[in-house]
Amino acid sequence: YPIPLNRTPAISLRLVSDPLDPTYPEPAQALAWGFNAVMTEPWPALALYDAYDPAVYDPNTRPEERAWVEARRRNAKEQVARAKALHLKVIAPGDVVSLPSQVVALYGGEVSDGVDSPKYCIDRPRVQALLSAALDEVFRDFPEIDGVMVRTGENYALGPLSGNPPQDPQCAGSRDPFDNVVSTARFMEQQVSGKHGRMLILRAWDLGSGGGHAGAERPARLAGLVPAGAAP
Repeated sequence: YPIPLNRTPAISLRLVSDPLDPTYPEPAQALAWGFNAVMTEPWPALALYDAYDPAVYDPNTRPEERAWVEARRRNAKEQVARAKALHLKVIAPGDVVSLPSQVVALYGGEVSDGVDSPKYCIDRPRVQALLSAALDEVFRDFPEIDGVMVRTGENYALGPLSGNPPQDPQCAGSRDPFDNVVSTARFMEQQVSGKHGRMLILRAWDLGSGGGHAGAERPARLAGLVPAGAAP
């Protein structure tokens, strides 16, 4: 019998990307497939922190690391230009917490827990200041980026960056590790949407007991962070 089909579902954001290759597919191909948004370089890889602390990527002491970031920035400029020429939205993904590895040497216990394998803890003011500075720089230098995706369940080293999921037990203390996921989501919503008026996509990718999929009540806690009247 006839089955009604909705061939153009009312999805405002139709985002496509290969998670292992941010250049796939090309914007023209994405548009031909019916998508209206593509990804660019990860936003933690686009910040040089010059306005916050020039020592982070000092061209005299860390020329290779700075060159790596500058190459990512050039690539992102080209990606964004190609996407915007076709009126596509652009999203910059990124694992949180991800910071330049050298910030441990610069700030020590202000950013990490101080053990042999340091972890960045979202409740530390210096960590929040660094993330805020990175987002300020990215949105200033790449004004056509429509939003960012934040992944809290996994974190992979990328170039000179290092990081860890916010629910890492080393940062939880006696608290429920998921409290740090909620704190991260709240902080990022304030920075991305509240401060810069951009879209925030929270990707709670995890399989452990401390993440967003460990209980039915946890997604509800995250949904409760969305301001009244905002789009889901």
